Amino acid sequence: MRHKSLFCIVFLWAFLYSTKGDCQVSSGKLDTPSLRRPITISLIDSLNKTAFSIFRTDPNKAKKLALAALQYSKQLNYPTGEGKASNYLGITEHIAGEYDSAAAYYKHAIEVFQTLRDTQYLGKIYNNMAYLYTDQEYMNLALEYNLKSFAIAEALKDTASILDSYNNIGLFYESIEKYDKALEYFNKMVELTESKKELAESYYSALANIALIDIFQNNFKNASALLKDVLTYSRSVQDNYSIAQTYNSLGLMYLKTNHADSALIAFAESDRYAAILEDKKTMAGNGQKVGELYFQQKQYEKARDQFEKTFVLAHENSFLKIEMEISFYLSKIDSVNRDFFPALQKYQTGVTLRDSLNSISLKKQIAEMSIKYESIKKDQEISMLKKNKEIQDLGMKKQVTQKKLLLIILLIVIGFFSLAFYSRRQIAIKNAILLKHEEQLEEMVAERTAELLAAKEKAEESDRLKSAFLANMSHEIRTPLNGIMGFMDLLEDKNVSKEDQESYFEIIRKSSDRLLYTINNIIDFSKIESRQMKVHFSEFDFSERAIFLVDFFTPEAIRKGLQFEFRKDQQIGSAIIWSDKDKLDAIMTNLIKNAIKYTNQGFIEFGYHFEEGQLILYVKDTGYGIPPERLQSIFDRFTQLHGGLKESFEGSGLGLAISKGYIDLLGGTITVESEVDKGSIFRVNVPVSLKNS
Repeated sequence: MRHKSLFCIVFLWAFLYSTKGDCQVSSGKLDTPSLRRPITISLIDSLNKTAFSIFRTDPNKAKKLALAALQYSKQLNYPTGEGKASNYLGITEHIAGEYDSAAAYYKHAIEVFQTLRDTQYLGKIYNNMAYLYTDQEYMNLALEYNLKSFAIAEALKDTASILDSYNNIGLFYESIEKYDKALEYFNKMVELTESKKELAESYYSALANIALIDIFQNNFKNASALLKDVLTYSRSVQDNYSIAQTYNSLGLMYLKTNHADSALIAFAESDRYAAILEDKKTMAGNGQKVGELYFQQKQYEKARDQFEKTFVLAHENSFLKIEMEISFYLSKIDSVNRDFFPALQKYQTGVTLRDSLNSISLKKQIAEMSIKYESIKKDQEISMLKKNKEIQDLGMKKQVTQKKLLLIILLIVIGFFSLAFYSRRQIAIKNAILLKHEEQLEEMVAERTAELLAAKEKAEESDRLKSAFLANMSHEIRTPLNGIMGFMDLLEDKNVSKEDQESYFEIIRKSSDRLLYTINNIIDFSKIESRQMKVHFSEFDFSERAIFLVDFFTPEAIRKGLQFEFRKDQQIGSAIIWSDKDKLDAIMTNLIKNAIKYTNQGFIEFGYHFEEGQLILYVKDTGYGIPPERLQSIFDRFTQLHGGLKESFEGSGLGLAISKGYIDLLGGTITVESEVDKGSIFRVNVPVSLKNS
């Protein structure tokens, strides 16, 4: 698994024609042949060959050459040159991480070579598509293209292509933890390449993957011997990527065998070579494993420092899985130190990241089905074009239409059952988490409830306003807590149906979210009051955040029969600003939630624009409104917006006070205009640096 990306690049290289061209690259400048002689088929072939010869060392120049070859091939109507150029462009886009563009080029190359009936080159492109889908984690599609490529390679007795297919199919089975099946294909690679110098790369690639499976299955003696052989070979050919991955595997083995010092040395060596390649994912993975090592040794402060440093790297590069696992470890460290509130926050961060990963996984499944459908559809279109002159019969056309309809229905049914299976699996996961953490949650909530009740008793002796606030806080905490405890008791009844269990889990989840939201508000307000709240500036797209919040709250507004109108700055598309994203999110969220809460009919309007270095946003509603005598106090602590209204509302009364605190930290201002029974409008001005649009 860890050698997958290396193998992808190596085998892409192996599947292309290795020849020299006459397009010269020197002194960092591209000497384009088209400037020296007329466009000919020979020139196009030369551009393609040179693009191949340099794509591993200078993919940008290779891309320019392939683009020129593609353009000239179309001018001369030279399909072979066009197909090869499209394939090379797919490779360079793949290396650059532009997966959609790479897929488009590969598919165009497939169309060209299907028309030319060039089976051998089709097999190469099928293999490239398999690598692309593997990197995107569309594993079923990857396996499908591997099998297509393998069938062609076997028919043509192309050893290099057969080896690539074995490697890819083995990696597929390794990714789904079917290790016996994966070893079957890796061992076939060893049989074909052993003692053959020209196939050394494939041989040591197979050994590296076998060693990793040995580590997963605790066969450490064999893994150690194999990795040492791979490391010797990688050093001899100066393959820095393979060296970094091999040291990473050695570190993992030493970690599992409790050889802490050796593990630290191995991860440090892996980091050193990964830094040369700027391979940040490997560096983040090494950092996580070092943190786990310190955690196992109960060196909690070292573990915390390592995890926090690695979390920053993972967050900057969107390595969500690493962020999630580190969040759970940091939560455990806080729990060991009895810092329960930070532990709960980090645990919730981990849960949020896990939900994001699950959501991304579901989206990938849907995308994979969509890509597969589009691929099948495209194949059918190509097939119909080839046979168009032969098809005269209306009955044949009707039959093709019926097949398409059946295919669509089949895909819909598959999608439905996939989603149903995913939902059931999620319920089982949540059930296991609730059971595992029930005791810890009860202890934490009981301790915090006792502290809040003591604070309530003390506050009652000082003034009536604070007493009313604490009474409300007690209600806001006990209500969801009673829901959690009550429905946990109901779940202990073995006669409860599965449908009722799902309903109880949903109530427990909502109650937990409400309890956590209330506690987080108290913590945030305390930090603001004690001046411990810090500002974290970063670049982000404000328009994207605003649209996300509108999409998030629109269903809630619709449920209350309200119109939710959005007014954005029409002069600016994407607004990249420099500010604190989380605090601006919290400000907008509190204002929109209050508007929906205190409006029973009419509309909510949310909008923003930029003016002279200021972000100006507003939230307008047609709700209850605020009496004039209360306009000056609604941003004070312990003051609830709905005080004095005929209806009662849930809430801690801290939302506007926290928003005002955040706005002050950002150097901005907030104002309100309101009329009873007609509505209110809140305006926020915050200084920002508008980077570009």
